[in-house]
Amino acid sequence: MIPNPYLYLFAAIFCVIFQIICYSINRRHGSDKVSIKKICLTHIFIFYLSLVYEVTTVYGVFWQIWGNGISNISFERIHLIPFTTFTMSNPIPYLLNIVMTIPLGFLLPLIWSDFRSIKKVALVGFCLSLTIEVTQLFTYWRLSCTDDLIANTLGAVLGCLIFKVFVKIFRKIEAKPFSVIIKHEAVYYLVLSFVGVFVLYHNRIV
Repeated sequence: MIPNPYLYLFAAIFCVIFQIICYSINRRHGSDKVSIKKICLTHIFIFYLSLVYEVTTVYGVFWQIWGNGISNISFERIHLIPFTTFTMSNPIPYLLNIVMTIPLGFLLPLIWSDFRSIKKVALVGFCLSLTIEVTQLFTYWRLSCTDDLIANTLGAVLGCLIFKVFVKIFRKIEAKPFSVIIKHEAVYYLVLSFVGVFVLYHNRIV
């Protein structure tokens, strides 16, 4: 799959505005420190999120809702009972949902020291997956199921565990965490990137 550059553009636009505002506020308070490495890693994180949005096809859904309302919601595409879509004969889709959020669980604690708790990473993975599943209700072709929610959360936890092993090998990461612009900074990037692809992306534009 070739990444859609427009998705990264729309995922990043509000995030860049947020960065500029935050760094401007910090500068007014006497802090001129700007970590280029952290900025680069943050945009890797945003690029990763744009890939997730592309795979899950939640981009531009606002315009589908605007044009069709909620008429395309079908209860046949909602599976609330766990493991109803998982089969031992074909576990690949379930495993791919786990793999999809492993980078999320790894990048969160790598970039933001206040997300080095497994509980926080699991909560972020759960909330991101829940947002995607709810958004997919407004598409014509995607299922919304508890299995994806479980798999995505599990993937985020697994990514965090991999990070903790990584830290034990490279202890300097733990010793020199990046400075935090604002508390729970990562949540702002998650929300702003989603809003960007959800609202700004439109097939007529791209």
